[in-house]
Amino acid sequence: FELKSNTTILGLPIGNHIMIKYEDKSLEYPIMRAYTPITNDSDKGHFELLIKIYSDGALTQKLMNNISINEYVECKGPLGAINYHKPSSLQIT
Repeated sequence: FELKSNTTILGLPIGNHIMIKYEDKSLEYPIMRAYTPITNDSDKGHFELLIKIYSDGALTQKLMNNISINEYVECKGPLGAINYHKPSSLQIT
């Protein structure tokens, strides 16, 4: 997924995730799923998600069949309840 510019970083804290939202006229409600990016802040201008494809998956089938390169999906985040303050020190909120 491309970010705003080639120098933009996602900036997602460790232990957090983002929500991907898909909607179209054929759906009664939007489909939303949480994903943890597999890229880090040294990867500028983009982020990658590892998405397992389920043959009966609501979101994965819509993404695979209906989204093309250069189209947009809505993302929300960071989300999550684990915050790392320093090595071996985390807080569940």
